[in-house]
Amino acid sequence: MMQARKIRGGVPVINWDLFTSLAGFWEDAVVDNIDEEYDLLVQHLRDSAESAEGSRITKRRLSYEALELVRQRGAARGNYQLTSELAKRCKEEIKEELKERRAAVLAEAAEAGKSIHSAR
Repeated sequence: MMQARKIRGGVPVINWDLFTSLAGFWEDAVVDNIDEEYDLLVQHLRDSAESAEGSRITKRRLSYEALELVRQRGAARGNYQLTSELAKRCKEEIKEELKERRAAVLAEAAEAGKSIHSAR
């Protein structure tokens, strides 16, 4: 706490040198904290951008039909029954495509003589 002395009449006297010194430390801490927060924000944005790149690659793996079903499901958000039906169809289509992709990757690994684990 700030040191204050009482003089006659009960009015506190503030040690302004101490106040200035403490305010300087506080200001430095706030600036350092802002820099850290900014660095964390920048890192988060970079990570998000990398994740977005990854999802673009995933989308390319899906067929046009699956992407169209996903688009239709998004457009039908207000209609619960239609959304539910499209969600089921999306799930089935994507599941089938993933099975086909897995089979292709495993066949490719078998041809190359790689282990199944490293093929994924």
